[in-house]
Amino acid sequence: MKVSLVLAGLFAASEATFAPQCTNLQYNTDLPGDVIAKSYRFFASECCTDCRNTNGCAAYVHYYGTCYLKAATGTARSLWGATSAKLQPSSSSCSKLESSTYYWGSDVGYTFRFTAAGCCADCDANPACERFTSYLGWCMMHGKDATRYTGVWGATSGSR
Repeated sequence: MKVSLVLAGLFAASEATFAPQCTNLQYNTDLPGDVIAKSYRFFASECCTDCRNTNGCAAYVHYYGTCYLKAATGTARSLWGATSAKLQPSSSSCSKLESSTYYWGSDVGYTFRFTAAGCCADCDANPACERFTSYLGWCMMHGKDATRYTGVWGATSGSR
């Protein structure tokens, strides 16, 4: 009972601070353009992280479980079942996000975030934060002496 209440509280706190990374989703819409990469995701909103972590990606189209990441887009057109979005420009000072990377030690703060981009924003707001890790809904902010580990499934990190 206590575990379920704690988890519910964690998710409620995370949801309250969730910040979208892409512009509003456009349903039943295709954004024509050259595909620079593909990924496979159940939800269209998950394509946004893939786009943000792919050099040159400006938009994506999610169509039947596939994210088509695009460098540029033409005029939007109707395509039943497709969901599209454009990447928002970032005003963050954080570096490119690193998948499967975890920083440990030199802790300067913690918050609840569903996305690494939200964690990056928290790091930007904390003058002592040099590095951050987003992992399982937690945003862990670290100073410059944090140790970097790779191969940690589900962790996403960055620095500023």
